[in-house]
Amino acid sequence: MDAAWIVAGQGADLAYTEYALSHGAVEANPLLKEQAVRLAVKAAATAGAIALCHHYRKKGEHKKAKIVRWVFFGAGVVALSVSVYATRDLDKR
Repeated sequence: MDAAWIVAGQGADLAYTEYALSHGAVEANPLLKEQAVRLAVKAAATAGAIALCHHYRKKGEHKKAKIVRWVFFGAGVVALSVSVYATRDLDKR
């Protein structure tokens, strides 16, 4: 269940970022200008968060796993919200 939430949040951010970039937006982070780098960074962060949740669950530390899950899901949703707000006038250009 942790993986589904983490992938949903991070995936939504990545999908919207790619959509916005294909419609004229510009990536604000200079390190993530190239698509391959964006995908690699997002995949590594997502895999790391899932692995950390799994580690905590295996140790019986379910509260820590929940915190990791919600932090990474929340980070994806916040990033998505910022992207949507920043590109709200994209179609009007």
